[in-house]
Amino acid sequence: MRFGVCYYPEQWPEDRWAIDAAAMVDLGLELVRIGEFAWAKMEPTRDSFDWGWLDRAIETLSSAGLGVVLGTPTATPPVWLMREHPEIMSVASDGRPRPYGSRRHTCPTSERFREESVRIVTAMVERYGDDEGVVAWQIDNEPGNHDSARCWCDPCQNAFTEWLERRYGTIASLNDAWGAEFWSTTYPDFESIVLPKPTVTSHSPSLLLAHRRFAADQVISGLEAQAEIIAAGAPAHPFTSNLYFGDRELNPRRVAGIGGLASCDAYPQGTSGPIEARFNLALHRSAAPTAWVMEHQAGRINWTERNAHVGEGQVAQWMREAAAEGMDAFLFFRWRAGRSGQEQYHTGLLDHHGEPGPSYEEIRKTIGELADATPTDAPRAALLWDIEDLWSIDSEVHAPGATHSALTL
Repeated sequence: MRFGVCYYPEQWPEDRWAIDAAAMVDLGLELVRIGEFAWAKMEPTRDSFDWGWLDRAIETLSSAGLGVVLGTPTATPPVWLMREHPEIMSVASDGRPRPYGSRRHTCPTSERFREESVRIVTAMVERYGDDEGVVAWQIDNEPGNHDSARCWCDPCQNAFTEWLERRYGTIASLNDAWGAEFWSTTYPDFESIVLPKPTVTSHSPSLLLAHRRFAADQVISGLEAQAEIIAAGAPAHPFTSNLYFGDRELNPRRVAGIGGLASCDAYPQGTSGPIEARFNLALHRSAAPTAWVMEHQAGRINWTERNAHVGEGQVAQWMREAAAEGMDAFLFFRWRAGRSGQEQYHTGLLDHHGEPGPSYEEIRKTIGELADATPTDAPRAALLWDIEDLWSIDSEVHAPGATHSALTL
């Protein structure tokens, strides 16, 4: 298993990059992911690209012996783009727009945003498709995360109508499949079916399931558009799209099938416990012949209700669990704790002041330990897991917290 880390050179002085790169190699790391949040740095204004800093970052890291995983920055479109085209903004179920200032605030259906994504990715591939320092690409970042797969804008409504007509053919077929006689929800035509918005009581579970299926198709289509560019312009590089551990908006196998490489972002403290965390590793490992942990917590995180201390030996245990599941690569988030921004209290391998954090030497020791680990045995049992079953269960929850993704034996 290869080890690596997520790094944000745009957040640190350039004279620090070589120091960090040397320390990464000394620790035993081989891979470093960069770029996935840096659209505004790459393109400060429309069609005015600034590649100089990224050229130097890749050169610094690769010269030290690190392989660069280059991320496309489409999870964080810059403010100038949002001001030019406010129509690409996602809309919540209550009709309120999801404004700029966070991430994943764009509509997956938006043709304009699809064009802009293709434009920035094309520019990146033209620049770095043959770069020997780049060993892999990451498409977008955590697609579907933050409930971003579903949008309620007018273009989504129009696309949903067309999607339903393609799927069912006739309105009679849809009414029959949905059992629409109940509560007089029989539809006279496809245009009568609106996206499920807040209402007096529950929507038809068939409508809710159709919306989930439609939304997943829209997100996958956007990922595929980027994948086509990378496959054509950087054929020597593998590529993937990383799904957050606990998200259930997209099928991991379907996402992994885009590039043949599965990847997930693993934050055990964001799950119900070690059983679910281990299950999530197994789920993503089963999605493709090769599977990476693209992000893993290196200590305390910043976004759960109670961000507990990570005790001595816990990070090592997580690393061993990933190895036992047969993951092929394991990258920590992040190299150094940020001194500003939305995730500044998220632990890094280095603390805010740039010195090794609590898990640093533990990680060094465990990397050495796992260097001699033997391949894992093939599993002798399997679980049937279907994301659409989970979507169906979500539509009518009978006992919150009583439905488990992982089987406890």
